[in-house]
Amino acid sequence: MIGGMTKVIEVDLWDLEIGYQAVNGSSEEISVYVSKVTGKVIWDSEEHSDKPAPDLDMDEDDDYVHLPDKYDLDLGKVLVMKFAETVPELYDEIRNIFSSRGAYRKFRDLLGRNDIVDKWLNFESEGEKRALLSWCDQNGFKGVVTSR
Repeated sequence: MIGGMTKVIEVDLWDLEIGYQAVNGSSEEISVYVSKVTGKVIWDSEEHSDKPAPDLDMDEDDDYVHLPDKYDLDLGKVLVMKFAETVPELYDEIRNIFSSRGAYRKFRDLLGRNDIVDKWLNFESEGEKRALLSWCDQNGFKGVVTSR
């Protein structure tokens, strides 16, 4: 605390989004953390980062917060059903797709048939950004955009 106020640690949103995409887009298990001290986004794998992996167990260290995956942030089926509300003519079909196996493949096919892939990708991206900003707030971070 500084002068009775809790210090808010800034986190680079670009780094956070790249880490989030890696956690959710890889077939292997990748863990990404955010330092509560510096706000730096840290990968636990040298294969996926240009910096060496830290030599400590970040899951056991209170100075680090594990970056959640899309299911932890309700960005799986929950986000799809929110998107379905934006295309009311397809809502029932999307709901039916997600009541059976192979839903995401069928959903992607439906998006393509209806020429709304870009609409979904934009909706998904905005949903991810909102969820990551909310996650930052809940964990005492402030997401900031830095110039690249």
